[in-house]
Amino acid sequence: MNKFLLGLVMIGLLVSFQHVHAAVYVPPPPEGIAITLDTIMIIVNDIVTRLIEIAGVVVVGALVWGGLMWATAGSNEDRVTKAKAVITGALWGALVIFGVFVIISTIRGLVTGRFFTG
Repeated sequence: MNKFLLGLVMIGLLVSFQHVHAAVYVPPPPEGIAITLDTIMIIVNDIVTRLIEIAGVVVVGALVWGGLMWATAGSNEDRVTKAKAVITGALWGALVIFGVFVIISTIRGLVTGRFFTG
């Protein structure tokens, strides 16, 4: 019986405070440019493109660095091994970058319904 009375009191309080919620001022939404799916796609596309460009430059730099290390190693096997490791790491990095590009392009295509477009 106590729970029943407590429930009735709670319902009564909720019903009696309904007019308070209706009197709360809600400001109008701010004016400005609406963000659409196309806008988000353009922003994400620009960010991804820039990051892939930067990563590509890093990969090319690592390949050049590894090539120079190998070219100047002479008969020093330790330096040749390090140069091969740098080149291998750069090639794996290029593969990862390509994979990320494919994944992001696929997600973008699924979200927007447009595949293989710029």
